[in-house]
Amino acid sequence: MVERVAGTRISEPTGQFASATASEMVTPDDATPLQFKALYVGGAGDIAIKHSSDGPTITYIGVQAGILPVAGVRVMAATNGSDIVAMNW
Repeated sequence: MVERVAGTRISEPTGQFASATASEMVTPDDATPLQFKALYVGGAGDIAIKHSSDGPTITYIGVQAGILPVAGVRVMAATNGSDIVAMNW
């Protein structure tokens, strides 16, 4: 059952993940622009991202396999996690 929260659209997450409507495999690269609302990490490791194109690189250390609920615009080459999928909804 979907619980609706006043003032939100059904496509906006309300404490739970929305169903991804677009996904793409990611090859970590400092120059490749992306747009994602979450990442699926298939193989554990460090995940380095940029939340905005002019922002700093943020590294999430020791991410386990699963969903990493962070939005961003790049997955950086310093990433050593594997089988990464960018997700959008």
